[in-house]
Amino acid sequence: MLRTLAPVLKRCLSALLAPAEDPRRPAATPAGEGAHLPPLERVRAALATVTQTRERLARAAAQLEATRDQVSAHAERAARSGDAETARALRAQFETIEADRLALQTQASAVSAEARRLQLAERRLLTQVETVRARHEIAAARYSAAAAEVQAGEALAGLQDGLDDLDGLHADLEHAEAEAEAMQARAAAVRSLLS
Repeated sequence: MLRTLAPVLKRCLSALLAPAEDPRRPAATPAGEGAHLPPLERVRAALATVTQTRERLARAAAQLEATRDQVSAHAERAARSGDAETARALRAQFETIEADRLALQTQASAVSAEARRLQLAERRLLTQVETVRARHEIAAARYSAAAAEVQAGEALAGLQDGLDDLDGLHADLEHAEAEAEAMQARAAAVRSLLS
């Protein structure tokens, strides 16, 4: 009985004790580069890591459940065959595996909560990015409007200068007309003397 169970237990224990990838480092981002990413990209990278971790925990929990069920079945067979010592050892192993499975469930719940927080942070950052973008567009529109206003003001100022020049020309014209009238009056006076 133990001979058939030993390879299964060895395989499960090896899988549980095998070194795992660092779940804090996203697979797509090499170590050290995450600090240089913009905040939204860092949140998305963290969300990808949390998703990978959640999937890894689900696989580990499924393996533990399968192992637990096998150990339980072996314990029942050992108890039915009258091998109390083996049945006791298998029940102790069953309890250890069940405790590990429950710990994985707790950890999976914590990872799921972290995923929800990261999704909320992503939505907030997207909202902030859109707000900044909209404010930038408004500032650009205000700048264009102010530039048009300045250009119109400069054109009107140039027109005013032109009008001031016209006032000078108007004065010159009046002076010329006055001289012309004076000359016409002299010509009329000379004509009347000659007639």
